Amino acid sequence: MNGEPRTARRVRLGLVLTSAALITSACAAGKDSQTSEENPTMDGSNAEVGKIDLRGIAIATPTAEHYFKGNDAMLVGVIANAGDDDDTLTGISTTAAASWGEFDTAKDAQSVIAVDQTGSAATATSVPQPKTSVPITAGARLQFVGQSLDTGAIVLKGLTQDLYPAAEVRVTFTFAKAGTVTMWVPVQISATKGNNETIPPVSGGE
Repeated sequence: MNGEPRTARRVRLGLVLTSAALITSACAAGKDSQTSEENPTMDGSNAEVGKIDLRGIAIATPTAEHYFKGNDAMLVGVIANAGDDDDTLTGISTTAAASWGEFDTAKDAQSVIAVDQTGSAATATSVPQPKTSVPITAGARLQFVGQSLDTGAIVLKGLTQDLYPAAEVRVTFTFAKAGTVTMWVPVQISATKGNNETIPPVSGGE
C-alpha cells in the first residue's frame, strides 16, 4: 500500500529531524536563552599592569543619544592597587580626547562638564580644577562610579569625535611605578547595572 522505498523514508525522516534541531537551536539563541539573560550592557574592560588592577573601565552612558565632538565624558570603573607599595596614576591618554582630569566627586566633575559645554568663561573661574596626579595607596581601590554618586570622577575632556553607545576607544593609563597599559574602553549602552556590582575582586597581586 505504501510503495515508497524504506531508504527514502529514512532520508526524509532524517531531514525532518535535522530541521527541527536547527529550529530549536535558533530558538535557544533568542530572548529566552541563557545567553540573552546575561547583562546585555557593556559594563567595561579589565586590565592589569604590575600590581595595578583596572576593573570595569568604561565611558559612562551618554545622557543624549551620543557624545558629540567637543563634549566631555566621564570614565567609570575601579583602579585598585594590589601591591605593597603606593603608586600614582600620572596620565590618561587617548586619541578620542584632548586631555583628562580627576575630581574629588562626580558633582565637581559635572559642574566642569557643564561649563565646558556652555563655554562660559565667567563661570569657569569658580569651578573645581582637575588633578592629573592621583595617588593610589597600597591595598586601596579608587572607584569611579560616575553620574550622581559622591565618589571620585575621571573625565575625558574635549572629545575629538562623536562617540556612540557600544563604540570602543583605545585608552592608555600610566602609573608612576607600575608603568603603562593600553586597553579598549567601551561606551556603556546602559547605566542600569552599577559598576560596583559587576567588577571582579582584586587579584591579590598574583
